[in-house]
Amino acid sequence: MDFTDFAAGSDDGGRRVDRVLRRFLHGVNLSSVYGALRKGLILVNARRVKPDARIESGDVISIASFLLQNENSSGSEKYGTDIEKDSHEHVPTLSGDKNTSDSENNPIENRRENKAAPLPYTVIFANEHFLVIDKPYGVAVQGKNSIAEKIAVYYDASVPKEKRSLSFVAGPLHRLDKNTTGILFFSWSLEGAAWFSRELKAHRIQKKYIALIHGAMESECVWEDFIKKNDEPKALFYTVRVVSGSTAGAGDVQNLASGTGDVQNRASGQADKTVCAANGAASDSLAAMHGAKRAITKAKPLCRASYKGRSVTLVEYEIETGRMHQIRAQSAFHGFPLLGDTAYGGSRIDKARTFFLHAYEVRIGENPVGLPPVITSSLPHAFESFNDKILPNWRKWLIL
Repeated sequence: MDFTDFAAGSDDGGRRVDRVLRRFLHGVNLSSVYGALRKGLILVNARRVKPDARIESGDVISIASFLLQNENSSGSEKYGTDIEKDSHEHVPTLSGDKNTSDSENNPIENRRENKAAPLPYTVIFANEHFLVIDKPYGVAVQGKNSIAEKIAVYYDASVPKEKRSLSFVAGPLHRLDKNTTGILFFSWSLEGAAWFSRELKAHRIQKKYIALIHGAMESECVWEDFIKKNDEPKALFYTVRVVSGSTAGAGDVQNLASGTGDVQNRASGQADKTVCAANGAASDSLAAMHGAKRAITKAKPLCRASYKGRSVTLVEYEIETGRMHQIRAQSAFHGFPLLGDTAYGGSRIDKARTFFLHAYEVRIGENPVGLPPVITSSLPHAFESFNDKILPNWRKWLIL
């Protein structure tokens, strides 16, 4: 019987063999994995093992070649004929050696031998733990034909097989909306991914954005609200809504209980120097019951001008939390929808773009994973050109 060998990497040490196998036998159910282990179709260091056996770095996992061929076939039927198109769903990080001469018939094996094609994205920073890119406008981070797919294929082709691990899949460490541009982190190691996740959870990574908004924001604001996904069945696209905001106490409870307080109800208002907070443990617990999560955003106006007879402001945002559409939803809720963001009450821009929102700075500080303390990204050319037309002095207020 022909087998394909895969070498366990440093990230695989201490993991159960059945968990590791499911990373790349994606279309096979768990009972089939157990059966293959029991029948000797999957071996560890040429020996049969139980599903709960722990593997160590350097162990060799041998898989009957027909199982991989079946996996490729089921993947092709489900995701299309080109397995590369869903590489992040399947096996982007395998390292192994084929024991048989028919490797040309095994697309999974062939993927290991592909040379890395140049990435179609600007790389801001890269080391053994992270790849940081400058995300372009109009491209989804995850899903079909996404940035994550291309990054996974690039990782598979560019990282030497002896440095890969069976358990690790390169992927985005945070999200940016499809039409948001700027700094986007991808994991390049399990160690880096775990560290980044811990730092985000502890709020030790500061992320700043630049956006153009409707209205004349005159002073800094700190917004603390509760946000939940908009689950209305007639919604044409995914949005969120702020279910409580600047009115604390009984009004908060009313908003949360009734599901009111969406961004459109507030898009025409104004917000001065205000701390907009839903205070109290009662609000927290009630928000959790309704699926709402706390969102904290700082907004700092940089310069103002007029566009089509209406006031607009170039604003710097700093987010303490990372909720879906957080900046867009909170800014609109407090009276300042992003210019062009029609999903949240903004007026359409006479351009090919919907809105201008750019992740321009990430502050990390001292760290053990080789990241510079500050990472920055210049505004895209389209954003700069639009600013030049309506905000002649914007560059003296924003130095990147």
